[in-house]
Amino acid sequence: MRHNQSLLIILTCLIFSGCMFPAEEMVKSKHPDGTVMTEGMTISILIPDCLSLSIRAGNGLLRYYTWHGVTRSAELTPRSKMWNGHYGAYTPGYEWPFYDGINRLIAEEAVLNFRDYDHLLCAFSSEDDNCRIKYFGYTPGEISIEDIKKMDFENRLPSWFGLDGCTAYTDDGLLVSVKKAAGPGYGGTLYVTVFRLLVNSAPVTALPGSDKERLTITYKSE
Repeated sequence: MRHNQSLLIILTCLIFSGCMFPAEEMVKSKHPDGTVMTEGMTISILIPDCLSLSIRAGNGLLRYYTWHGVTRSAELTPRSKMWNGHYGAYTPGYEWPFYDGINRLIAEEAVLNFRDYDHLLCAFSSEDDNCRIKYFGYTPGEISIEDIKKMDFENRLPSWFGLDGCTAYTDDGLLVSVKKAAGPGYGGTLYVTVFRLLVNSAPVTALPGSDKERLTITYKSE
């Protein structure tokens, strides 16, 4: 319960506080498309009381998603321009054969780079108004989600789809978020987000509230 509450606090701050970064603060990863996974890499998010799922990287931007005994695949599209402060790759609404109430995927994979560790910790805080004013310019109650949506896509922070779903992250900044939602149409949508969090282009350490037991990473050549 404490872990879930911590995640809700973190994600609420990041989505609703308008925690923005100047475009130059966000960088592409070592991969040309700014993504996180490499071929043969599998990330499994294991939360038994929620939705457990594994993501395997195939050739290029091909990804395989396995949950409840079935595997579906999708080809991500690299972003040529910044969106919500990052590059990376995505799929805006990939149609799948219906299974487990799901017939559609929305996926996001990207690298987020913070200017320093205090900047990152401030984004993870919901209590320190002073740091949010320092780094982001305003506090959560001063702007609505509608206003955030109107902001320049190159500058605003990405939404994390796991606010009412399942999210886990490691000490070194790998974050995975998944959730199922009803609609549109006769089925439902599976949302999957994979982020790598960096500080000054380097891996972070000891993120508060992380739980490495919920994420498993393996590598295997196809």
